[in-house]
Amino acid sequence: MISLDHIFLFASRGISSTKTTKFVDQSVVDVNSVDPKQLAHIRKQRIHEQKRREIERYIRALKTTLRERCSKRGINVPTLCSCHSTIWDADPMACSQNCSFYRNPTAFATSLHSLLTSCQATN
Repeated sequence: MISLDHIFLFASRGISSTKTTKFVDQSVVDVNSVDPKQLAHIRKQRIHEQKRREIERYIRALKTTLRERCSKRGINVPTLCSCHSTIWDADPMACSQNCSFYRNPTAFATSLHSLLTSCQATN
């Protein structure tokens, strides 16, 4: 049984009991005591993480828009790759290694965007 003290301890450390939440170290760094190379590395990591989050949000928005337009017109959308059963379940980070979208969310977003554009052109 988890007590309230344990929950507070988990929350203060950023630890989550769910599998979907990832722990990202957001601790405060003292700039005077850290090597400039370390600061540059931390800055690069934060920029990379921000770009990853932006791409994930963009893909989610594209999927939502595509789903709305296709359901409105009654279009059945094919899958972009054979790794997933439907386009709505597709995740480029979960594709197989021989897939063109394997760990390539920008290519996946580009393909989704072109699919959305072709769906708009059918008006």
